[in-house]
Amino acid sequence: MSPRLLPVAAAGSVLGAAVVLDLRWRRIPDWLTLPSLVVALAGRAVSEGGAGLARAALGALFAAAIAAPLAAWGGVGWDDGKLLAAVGALFGWPWIAGALFAVSLCGAIEAAVALAVAKARARRPAPIPYSVAIAAGSTLAAFLPMFH
Repeated sequence: MSPRLLPVAAAGSVLGAAVVLDLRWRRIPDWLTLPSLVVALAGRAVSEGGAGLARAALGALFAAAIAAPLAAWGGVGWDDGKLLAAVGALFGWPWIAGALFAVSLCGAIEAAVALAVAKARARRPAPIPYSVAIAAGSTLAAFLPMFH
């Protein structure tokens, strides 16, 4: 595997596991998110030196700064915020900004579909597993240049 694809493979693995766990138990455990954040920071430090570590840390802090108020207001779970911080470290600054935009778009689509389904069934909408939007948006941002 190319060293350039290693972060993409790592992100795909973490995001895939997060989606499965979130869909199954409506939780993304700390044993997945926190080590992912540490590994992303360490990987950037090893592969790119101090500048890479700084970009990863800024990406994680930016993502956490966006997610924290949303989690505090109940818009997303704290688990989603920790996952976003790990994704922020993987993407690094400034690319995390485009990734968060893509995540937001995917989240809006996911919410619209959930509301339409709930309305069609004449039920109250169920909580939405936001890890799906995080994974979809991160994938779009990784492969579509318009989000870079």
